[in-house]
Amino acid sequence: MTRIRVAAAALSTVLMLGVLAVAQAQSTAAPAAPGATMAKRPGDAGQSWRINFDRTAKADGVLHFRIWPYGADPIDIKIPVAKGQTENAMARITSDTFSDTLDNNDYRTDVKKNVAFLMAVHGNRRFALELVEKPEGTDIDLYRGGR
Repeated sequence: MTRIRVAAAALSTVLMLGVLAVAQAQSTAAPAAPGATMAKRPGDAGQSWRINFDRTAKADGVLHFRIWPYGADPIDIKIPVAKGQTENAMARITSDTFSDTLDNNDYRTDVKKNVAFLMAVHGNRRFALELVEKPEGTDIDLYRGGR
């Protein structure tokens, strides 16, 4: 009986720390615009996402991604893009911005040529990724599942 109580106490402590870590991650990332919380959550969610960039930007613009963590408000990430920026450069800056903005305890990023990867760290819930805005002349495709 004592082992069960010890195990239950340990489990409740781990769960409490997990909730605190999620709360801290929510407070450090950029919250979505007020209207975004009213937007409909995308139905497609996964542990990892592959963002495939194709074509050079033909005009200045913004890459606007919205990340929908499980059971939390969405997080908006806006990345400025200059005219003439290549697909490889856009993939690199997207990966770097995700890494700088999101909690590294919850998400991991990587990049290979013109593909950026966003992955939930082992044990974290699935999340949805949405492309809200992109610069003129670029083709950007989101694929659930990565590497």
